[in-house]
Parts: sequence; structure tokens; C-alpha cells
Amino acid sequence: APAPGRGDVGGAMGRDSLYIACDPGKTGAFIAIDEQARHAWTLPADGPDGYYLGDHPAVAVLCDALSEHKGNVARLVIEAPLCLRMSGTATALKVGTGWGALRAAIVLAGLPIEVVAPATWSTWALGKPPAGGWGAKAAKKKRAIEVCRDRLPSVPLVIAGRRTPSDGIAEAALMALWALRTSRVV
Repeated sequence: APAPGRGDVGGAMGRDSLYIACDPGKTGAFIAIDEQARHAWTLPADGPDGYYLGDHPAVAVLCDALSEHKGNVARLVIEAPLCLRMSGTATALKVGTGWGALRAAIVLAGLPIEVVAPATWSTWALGKPPAGGWGAKAAKKKRAIEVCRDRLPSVPLVIAGRRTPSDGIAEAALMALWALRTSRVV
């Protein structure tokens, strides 16, 4: 099958059903795994092949890349946006605009979509937060990278041209694994 488009990091791609997840942040990603939890493809938001152009996702690029997989998507989940109370109106608008563009690309590609709360998949994948919470946001992101490396070793976490692993790819991969493991098999 053809690659998902710009940003393909490679991987196993066959006729298996795909479980796709999206971490909607500017450093997030779309990632697909197959029924055996093997990496199929990655489309990062940032980096040289990213789908973010400036402050907003490129809807046409995403729509084209995602529509190539219309026939073999078992489940596609996107993380619900999180806008803290202390965020201003401009921040809320920016988050909503980006998230809405991602949803539009998915719908225009003709794919099924489910919205998942961050706490739902992250509690399943990372466990309950330590007493007092995760503390710094970086602690949770570091934990996501560690768990992803352990549970999904075939997922490439480093974006081309970078040295450090992408927490956005790790979180999207764990969300895809959550989608696979919590699916009802008929």
C-alpha cells in the first residue's frame, strides 16, 4: 500500500486493519499500528516533513494522506483538546482552530473518528499519576516515551533531523495501542 504522504517514517504496511491515533498538539503526530501492534506509519506535526504550516495544520495535506487508508481503518482516535482555565481567549481560540482543522481533515478523508479524553488513554497506558500528580508536564511526557519504547519498540520516536525522541509521537502511539486493546472484536 502507498505511504501516507509527507512525513512517513516507514514501517510495516499490509492489509491488516489500522488503528490510528492523533496527538493534536503542534509537536504531536498521527500514527498507525496494525492488529499485531506493529508500527505502520507516522505523520509528525512538526519537523521537516510535518503537517503543520506555521500555526495551523495543512488540511489538504492531511486529507490526502489519510484518505489513502480509508478502506483499512478499524478505529481512529483523536485526543480531546485541553485548554486550562487560566488560558486566555487567544490561546483557547488557537487550540480550537488547530483541533478543528485536524478533525476537518479526518472527516473530509472519510474516516471514522472518536474523541478520547487525555485521562482515558493516559491512565490506561501510563498508569495512575503518582501521589500529588505528575508534577511538571515533562515528567508525564518522559514516562510516555519510556512506556512507548517498552510496549511498541517498532515505533521510531526520533523525527528526521532531530536528536531527541518526540513525546508527541510516543503519546500518539500509546493512544493507538489503547484504541487497539480496547476495541471490541466481533
